[in-house]
Parts: sequence; structure tokens; C-alpha cells
Amino acid sequence: MRKSFISLACMTMLLANIGCSNSKELVTVKQNEADPAAVVAEQGDKRPQKEMQIQEQAQIPFQRVIYTKIAQDDSSWEFSVADDLPQALKEAYREFRTSVPGAFLAGETEANYYVAVCTGQKPSSDQGTEVQAVTLSSSDAQKGMVSLHIEVKSLKHEEIGTELPGEVNVTQLLKVEKAHLPSGAKPDELILTGI
Repeated sequence: MRKSFISLACMTMLLANIGCSNSKELVTVKQNEADPAAVVAEQGDKRPQKEMQIQEQAQIPFQRVIYTKIAQDDSSWEFSVADDLPQALKEAYREFRTSVPGAFLAGETEANYYVAVCTGQKPSSDQGTEVQAVTLSSSDAQKGMVSLHIEVKSLKHEEIGTELPGEVNVTQLLKVEKAHLPSGAKPDELILTGI
């Protein structure tokens, strides 16, 4: 506390001296309530106050509910635990199965968001991808912008019990429970990394 007070006093004297060199500008010092040691300076109305952008990140639990590999001849392999998934969401996911690499909001229910993760083509059916982490970040807290970062890892020698001919498209459907997101947060952008 004493160190914080001394830092605040030193900063006040420094800013007061700067303010005296130009008597038309008023200099005030505020102590940031979130961090008592942090000091924020404003210079009158002539200079707009620069607001700090806060980058918050949090790991978000997720579940892979569908994992699909589709060969060029339309033969496919699929793992699914999505028996209770609404038919409309299953159909929306099918639309993304041969999409370009990326992450897409396939749909939502009252309790969950469903994200299609398309990692593109792999040389053979024994290669795939695994989602390592889903991270929520708020890059612009004031505008309420929310990003979901989805990190994937390539897998080699993934045994699926069957062999598909040639290259395969690899796609997954993830379930992210809304209860794990900050209240009212809806992902404004989905960012896929690691492919």
C-alpha cells in the first residue's frame, strides 16, 4: 500500500510539472480501481483519453459430437454421439462437411452452440485432426466482441477401422455449452489455428 501511495505521489508530481509547462491543459491523475498500483493520466479535454483494451482469455469446455471423413468418391466414415441432436443441426453440419478449412457456427439450441470445424483434405483416411483447445477471448471489452479460438492438431496413423480411397476431407462438430460462456456472450468470430 505504501509503495502504491509513493508511486502515485511521484506520478502526480511528474504530471503536475508537465501540466505547468502548458498552463492551458489541466492534468489530473486517477487511480485505477481494478489495480491500485496502476495510475491513469488524463490531459484535459484537448487530448482524448486512450482507453486500454483488455484481452481476457479463458479455456472453454467442449465436446466433439460428430467426427467425419469423406473421400472424393463420397464414401465416408463417421463417429457420432449426437443421437439427441436436432435434425436441422445435423443437416446444417452436413453442409459444412466438404467446406474450406475454417470454423463455422452451424447452429444453436437454447443451451448450446454447435461449431463445425473443417480442417480440409488429408492425404489418406488414416490421418485426421484433434481439437486441442477452445479459448474464449474478449479483444474489445467495451464493444462486447467475443472470439472463440479453436486450436487443432494434425494426427497421423489414426485408426478408424476402415480405409477410404484417396484424399479425405476431415470435419468435426463441437458442442459448446452456453453456460460456460460469460452471461449473454455470443461468439462474434470463430478463429481456427494449427491446421
